Amino acid sequence: ECKENTYSNDKLGCLESKENTYSEGGFSHECKPCPHGMGVAAGKGYVIQSCKWLPCKAGDYLDLKLGCLKCEENTYSKGGFEHECKACPHGKGVTAGMGYDEHSCIWLPCKAGDYLNDKLGCL
Repeated sequence: ECKENTYSNDKLGCLESKENTYSEGGFSHECKPCPHGMGVAAGKGYVIQSCKWLPCKAGDYLDLKLGCLKCEENTYSKGGFEHECKACPHGKGVTAGMGYDEHSCIWLPCKAGDYLNDKLGCL
C-alpha cells in the first residue's frame, strides 16, 4: 500500500505522482490527472484539492470557478492570474481574446465627417 502523492508500480514499488497528477495513495497503479486548466508540481499531488489553476495566457482572465476565459471585445488582460479584463481607453478597441495589454487597443473607425488624429482619436 502506498501513501498519498504516490502510486504503486509492480516492479519499482511506490513512486511519486508526476506533474499535474495526484494520488490519494492506497493500491492505485496510476495517478489521476488534475482537472483541465489546473496543475500541481511533481510529488505534490495528494488530493484533487492539491491541483491549482494554471496561469492564463495573455488575452484571457482567470475565473475561479471556470478557469481561463477570453476577454470580451474591447478589453485586455496580460494573463497570469488576473481575475478581470481592463477596458480599452475611450475610442479604442480590440477583438475578443486578442487584447494582451493597452497597446493592443487600436483606434476605432471614425463616423462619417470625422477624421482620425493619431494622438486624440476621432475629431
